[in-house]
Amino acid sequence: MITEGDFNSVVVEKENFLKTQQSLLTSYQNVYTNLLSTEDIKRSTNEIDNLRQNLELYQNRYLDLLNSRENIKNQKLQNIPTIEQVSPAAASERPVKPRTSLNTLLGGVAGLILALSFVLLRDMTDDAIKGREDVESLLNTKVVGYVVDNKNEVDGEGIYVARAPRSPVAEAFRALRTNLEFSAKDTPIKSLIVTSGGPGEGKTTVASNLAAILSHSGKKVILMDADLRRPRVHKYTGVSNTVGLSDILAAEQKIEINDYLQTLENLPDLHLLPSGGLPANPSELLGSEKMRQLLADLSGSYDYIIIDAPPMLVSDPQVLLGLVDGVLLVLVPGKTPRDVVSAVKEQVSHTGVRLLGVVFNRLKQGKRSGYYGGYSGSYYNTYYSSSYYAQDDTEANGAVKKKGLFKKSKKRA
Repeated sequence: MITEGDFNSVVVEKENFLKTQQSLLTSYQNVYTNLLSTEDIKRSTNEIDNLRQNLELYQNRYLDLLNSRENIKNQKLQNIPTIEQVSPAAASERPVKPRTSLNTLLGGVAGLILALSFVLLRDMTDDAIKGREDVESLLNTKVVGYVVDNKNEVDGEGIYVARAPRSPVAEAFRALRTNLEFSAKDTPIKSLIVTSGGPGEGKTTVASNLAAILSHSGKKVILMDADLRRPRVHKYTGVSNTVGLSDILAAEQKIEINDYLQTLENLPDLHLLPSGGLPANPSELLGSEKMRQLLADLSGSYDYIIIDAPPMLVSDPQVLLGLVDGVLLVLVPGKTPRDVVSAVKEQVSHTGVRLLGVVFNRLKQGKRSGYYGGYSGSYYNTYYSSSYYAQDDTEANGAVKKKGLFKKSKKRA
């Protein structure tokens, strides 16, 4: 139960608290009144502006300091090396470059690949006759002669085998003569045409030297130049071409053939009938009845009639195919195209004449042909220069070695 004394004390305490609050309220009112005065507001606004300016200044300085700090860091990083040595470098006993052995091996392999590629490309693009297998497959005949390329052949000096009867070239033509004699065992050969697939393959050389070799065996031989377009027998042998075959065929009356024959002093059994003047109609003359009669007359007086005919690319030799016993085709390995050989086969098969064989001409000396009947020039040169043949080469088989000697228009005895 609250006593009166306790109640009075509480009242006194509350009154004291009220007085304290009233005094505080009075002081706050005074402060508020002071703040509301004009001078104090202006002063506070100025202070705030100054403080704001100072704040912006300090912020700019702070940003400048940050930029300077970053620049200093970047400069410091640029001066710091980025490569650190892990271990000291030591000189190698073998050089890193150049690798001589490896480079040599790679170069050899690359060169071999390029060489093989070139060879394969050349074989793929080259359609020329290469060897005996090509002849047998395309013409169904044999290679009966191999003649090396003779650098000593000079036009106007006479037939080479008569000047050098023990040379490799002469021996090659003896082998050719033997092969022809074997092929003629069943059916004799009296007249034959020597032609080629194209110009410049040496048919005149083969015809002239074959005729000379046949005459060495004691046979009576006549060499006839039936190339009335580009005759070369007179140039090769050195005889005159003033009159010849074309004059005989173009004559209206029958003439004496012996008046047109010529001989060489070192080949008495060989008679030459040059082409004569170049006619306007060579094919008609060669295919005429006079040509047939001429061959018939000569076959009664001579053992062999060797005809140097034009290349098979022209029509002239085709009219002669039916007038002779056989054809000897001259080819140059690596030069004569396959299509030309195929065309020759077709022309020969249409006439039914015997293809006696093929002569490989202008083979490189010192290289063995690798086929039957072919020998290297160095082999011949060594064999025939030995002491086995010690006698002088000026006389052989009755042939006197003289250059450029011939008799013009000599009648046959």
